[in-house]
Amino acid sequence: MGKSVLKVKGYSASDIKKLLTANESFKIGVGLYIVYPVALGHSSRKLAEQYQVSFEQITNWMVSLSGFYNPDSFAFSLPVYRSCLLIPI
Repeated sequence: MGKSVLKVKGYSASDIKKLLTANESFKIGVGLYIVYPVALGHSSRKLAEQYQVSFEQITNWMVSLSGFYNPDSFAFSLPVYRSCLLIPI
């Protein structure tokens, strides 16, 4: 007897992709969610394969995030970062 596989009911993969790209805040969240493991030391190339984005896109997000980080306030400028975070999902 084979292993059972989890299946998403009620949504196709394209439906979920549309939900993620419908709201700009979600796009920022997805970008940060991908950048976070890189900050933990994971390979950006493996993450690019996993999230189906280009390695260069992850690198661009990292550079954008670093450019808008303010170490004095432990925050970064979301409005400015948002303009640099164009996620091609």
